[in-house]
Amino acid sequence: MVILYDDSCGLCNRFVNFVLKRDKRKVFQFASLESHYGTELASIFRLSDDKPGTILLYEDKKVFSQSDAVIKILDALGGIWSYFVILIVFPDSMRNKFYKTIAVHRYRISGRKRYSYPSDILQERFINENSFSF
Repeated sequence: MVILYDDSCGLCNRFVNFVLKRDKRKVFQFASLESHYGTELASIFRLSDDKPGTILLYEDKKVFSQSDAVIKILDALGGIWSYFVILIVFPDSMRNKFYKTIAVHRYRISGRKRYSYPSDILQERFINENSFSF
């Protein structure tokens, strides 16, 4: 499972840190939406360029976005986080309206901040631009 995120967004980077700390089984890898991997994936799946503020989850040759991606990520973390799957009972339109409101204001909420991850985590969990496949 690969989480693609806006690496210049403080809120998005905090979410990545949140997942890294709780992903004990190491099921997730990470890549920036702006990276070669992210742009190639967007091209393959014909994802629109008007969703720069979205979190994407690539799993089993499918791409999930917005609230669907967040719910699937939390569910995969297990434990108490999997209870958030209950949110799936709400219509996509309702969940994504809330998601989009936060996404539009994400820089006001947390600023533009890139995180520096330790090199061992970068090598282990973040997709290497030179060696990836879909």
